[in-house]
Amino acid sequence: TMATITGTLTIPGDPIDRWDNVVAAPNYRLQETVLPPGWALNRITCDYYDTFAQGWKTAIVYENGKYLEGFELPSGTLADPTSCTIVNETSTLRIAKAGLGDGAADFTFTVTDQPDQILSLGETSGYMQFTPGTTVSLAETLPATGLPWEQLGVSCVNDATGAVVADGPAGTVDVTTVGGANVTCTFTNQQQAQIRVAKVADGSTDSFDFTWTGVPGATTDSLAHNETSEWYTVAPNARTLPGYTPGGAYSVA
Repeated sequence: TMATITGTLTIPGDPIDRWDNVVAAPNYRLQETVLPPGWALNRITCDYYDTFAQGWKTAIVYENGKYLEGFELPSGTLADPTSCTIVNETSTLRIAKAGLGDGAADFTFTVTDQPDQILSLGETSGYMQFTPGTTVSLAETLPATGLPWEQLGVSCVNDATGAVVADGPAGTVDVTTVGGANVTCTFTNQQQAQIRVAKVADGSTDSFDFTWTGVPGATTDSLAHNETSEWYTVAPNARTLPGYTPGGAYSVA
């Protein structure tokens, strides 16, 4: 029985480990047994001199999730010794915040196995690392203060290819990370607007009635000089984002 040889490789500091005085044998096996969090084994290949074929060969030791074959360590001294290459990959994900409204408002995002992310409009989170193929759940919590927001949707894109890998109409999405690539999930929101009426009637103490049309929750306001109505929240009907249903025409008389 051949002895087990172990080694540790560190990227980028110490990416090569050399083993000398190894017993020559025709069927060596190489396994990667411990990986850092967020990494997966992609491929192992070994280039060796085949003493029977009298030529160099490449053994695919690991590929597509399976260990496939061994490789030979020939006897004697060769200028180019048997060499094995281990390929690993990781995947990352980040969140981008887009929309129209209060630029100082904070949106909170919960992420599977990660700390909460807090972003304002135009901001992007840092890269979060996951093992390739991990399904990550993202959920957005709207600001608790200020005017209401509408969630227009979320789109997750592979940064390397531009392909959409997940999307949804609301503030949640499940996305599967892609080995060797970053995925950016963009959440888009539109903030609602406010409207009110103010009365100026110099020299008069009378009250004037104002009737609203198309304003939710508003009917008639009775106002005297220098009085204003309450603020009414409405859907904006100008400068809106794609996917948002603009409000209709608002009037007061």
